[in-house]
Amino acid sequence: MNPLNRKPHLYSRTRRARPRKKILKLLKADESTHIDQLVELLENEMSSSEIFAALFELELNGKVKQLPGKNFVKSF
Repeated sequence: MNPLNRKPHLYSRTRRARPRKKILKLLKADESTHIDQLVELLENEMSSSEIFAALFELELNGKVKQLPGKNFVKSF
């Protein structure tokens, strides 16, 4: 199979980046957002498991910080 004609993999980099970008747009650095609010805001666009996975990746990359009570803020 020609590598140029391959279909994108389900978990390709660009596909995984979309949920992260949407979450980062919703989060603020000076105001925390509860995880339930994020799920409610994004429920028509992605599953809760996608949101949890994206938040975990963002936290590992230092782009978001989890506060007590499952609240999240954007990091600098």
